[in-house]
Amino acid sequence: MIEKEIYSPPTKEDEAIMTMAKNQIEIDEYLLAKEFEEAFEEAKEKGFKGTAREFSEEYYRENFSGGGRADKSFRPSTAKELFDQVNKTLILRSKLNPDEIKTIDLLLEKSFSAGKKDE
Repeated sequence: MIEKEIYSPPTKEDEAIMTMAKNQIEIDEYLLAKEFEEAFEEAKEKGFKGTAREFSEEYYRENFSGGGRADKSFRPSTAKELFDQVNKTLILRSKLNPDEIKTIDLLLEKSFSAGKKDE
């Protein structure tokens, strides 16, 4: 029998991670919307006469039918893709306060050293 709840309030690190995740989601959503808008405008210039909804059905079917990598890791295929990701990361980082940056740096350091043997 459980005598007490198995809940602890979020720590500062948890809050920083959630803030970072929320910001990344917002950036990703904006970028996807912008890409769609640009593709729709380009299709209209090439003679597409349908609505945005009609265009979206084909656009998303073509662009996302392959799924993607299961591990969701970033593997750039071009220098521009790498530059865009680095730029997006720097912009996100510039919006964080010093405590959030310190927490993220600590988490990154721990994740990079995970599994390494003491030297």
